[in-house]
Amino acid sequence: MVFHEEGRAININDDTIDKCISQLLLRSLTDEERILVRDAVYGDYDDNELVVRYHSIETDFNVTVQRASMRRLKPGVWLNDELVNLYMSLLAKRDMSQSKRCHFFKSFFMTKLLDEGATNKYT
Repeated sequence: MVFHEEGRAININDDTIDKCISQLLLRSLTDEERILVRDAVYGDYDDNELVVRYHSIETDFNVTVQRASMRRLKPGVWLNDELVNLYMSLLAKRDMSQSKRCHFFKSFFMTKLLDEGATNKYT
């Protein structure tokens, strides 16, 4: 991709764009936050321990995440419904401030839709 700035061309590749976007949307974790994340994912604790409880009245999401699910954040491991729903709830919360709104379905919606078929309830 090439942009022009004051009469000269600037070459920008996908890596540069990704870096710019990530700098705009994400902030670096503090040392304390890194320790919390590392502990939640790699710590030697009971897998049934509740690690995250998130409830949002505005977005109708009520999500809990157990430590066993947090372990799925390790590289090369598939995510599960708890993690997907947590992320969707955070996206929905962020979306509340946007003028063009989106709807975020819980991960179970597709399973229910395929099992029951598309009825007037969903269309």
